[in-house]
Amino acid sequence: MGKGIAVDFKRKFGKVQDLIAQNKVVGEMALLKHKDRYVYYLVTKERYWNKPTYQTLTSSLEKMRDHAVNNGVKMISMPKIGKKLFF
Repeated sequence: MGKGIAVDFKRKFGKVQDLIAQNKVVGEMALLKHKDRYVYYLVTKERYWNKPTYQTLTSSLEKMRDHAVNNGVKMISMPKIGKKLFF
């Protein structure tokens, strides 16, 4: 959580130790409860300088989707990330 959107996440929500304690691996999704909302943290790469793969991104998104469906989440907002598309 040292570069990019992770820094903004840390500044806005904090609770980094709560995320770390979940022991998630690449391709999974960590979760925070913030006020009356869920905050999803997609784990798509091992280190900030690595690039995510379609497989790790897809896996993280599927886990987020499954949690959202099972918990009645009706809307998800997500910032634009990265400077390039995965083409």
